Amino acid sequence: QVSVPAFVYMIQNNLLYVATSNLDAATCQVTYQFKILTTALFTVTMLNRTILPLKWLSLVILVIGIALVQLPNIGAGSAFNIAASGNPALGLSAVVAACFMSGFAGVYFEKMLKGTPTSVWMRNIQMGTIGGILALAAVFIKDGQAVLSAGFFQGWNLFVWDVQLGGLILPLVVRYPNNILKGFATSL
Repeated sequence: QVSVPAFVYMIQNNLLYVATSNLDAATCQVTYQFKILTTALFTVTMLNRTILPLKWLSLVILVIGIALVQLPNIGAGSAFNIAASGNPALGLSAVVAACFMSGFAGVYFEKMLKGTPTSVWMRNIQMGTIGGILALAAVFIKDGQAVLSAGFFQGWNLFVWDVQLGGLILPLVVRYPNNILKGFATSL
């Protein structure tokens, strides 16, 4: 069961690399907030939940609010607004596909966590192991020579370790509240 979200998350992460290679950082970040709405759509379709119109409105306002916060970065020429020399259509397609994959994988994982007595920690270990194997295969296919010559942890810093720890905490948020609240918490 856990191989499905592990595989989808790995593809999503690779799509985000494609997106950030073809879009400036602010545009990518603003567009990626669409994942909150795709998560809500998958919650309705996969978990058979209803979302009241007021909650839909709050989700849309949240996405608009995040976009408005990022808008000054789009035209400011800041260090975070480095325009990529790629294909904006490809970048936009990749980030939208990543949004749908994020929504699907998150809701699938939530359904799995809430539908079985297996602990959050065991599911996290299972998904992390499968995802790690898939990601390592992708790393060695794409950057095998660089890893062999300079080591696996080249370029890692405090921020990269922080992302790794965040990946361990997220299943707790998904199991007890839900994916939509996770989107709100992440945005805050």
